Amino acid sequence: MGLSPRWRKRFGGLSSLVRSNHRLFKLAMHLANPRLCSTSATISTAYRPRVSPHKLVDFAIFVSPEADKTRPAASETIKAICKQRATLSINHIDYPPFRSEPIVVSVGTKRPDGDINNATLQLGTWHAAQFRNISAVRLLASSLDALNVRNNTSRRVKGDTSGIEFLPGILIHGHVWYFVASTPPREPAARNTGCLYTKIQIGTTEKPLGVYSIVVALQRIKEWVETKYWPAFCDDVLGLDLDSSEG
Repeated sequence: MGLSPRWRKRFGGLSSLVRSNHRLFKLAMHLANPRLCSTSATISTAYRPRVSPHKLVDFAIFVSPEADKTRPAASETIKAICKQRATLSINHIDYPPFRSEPIVVSVGTKRPDGDINNATLQLGTWHAAQFRNISAVRLLASSLDALNVRNNTSRRVKGDTSGIEFLPGILIHGHVWYFVASTPPREPAARNTGCLYTKIQIGTTEKPLGVYSIVVALQRIKEWVETKYWPAFCDDVLGLDLDSSEG
């Protein structure tokens, strides 16, 4: 399994800060290039928390199902799900380049004089919508299986998405990088954000040692996506029988 090597090259309207951070992501993740979110990539209305307007992120790291040769059923299952959704997307946004590639890690940036609390709210809102979408995808995957819409795939129906323990994010405040994580709400259909753990500093671009720390942290996140999150998404959300799909 790998993260998609494709990324959007159109930088119109993006600041030099965002562009420089994007280069650091590419350095840390090699071929796993994070795609840049367009400013038009907003949260779909169905998954937006009632108390907050739609919020944006600057980067998104996502899985490319077609690159995972050990789980060939994942790509076809996602395509079948997308065809049945109003947004035609597996994600909580309807931005076309992301439609068949699940978003995993989301990144927000603020200038040194920017409001870090506002950035935290944005990412928490984004994660809340993402959790609601994950629950909706799981229900649709189960219904498609019952209707025999998906052919030649094996499923194990589970009661929840307990395999996905949290959603990761990164906040970049000027030169300082923080890791954040959101846990799911207690009820799958709830519109709250669960619990958001914030401001775990992973490094700074002001010093060489700080840059090294950021690179190591990003590589660790990439490993977690490949070995923990993506298998859990296939098993708990798509309901794939991993033993069958690997065979």
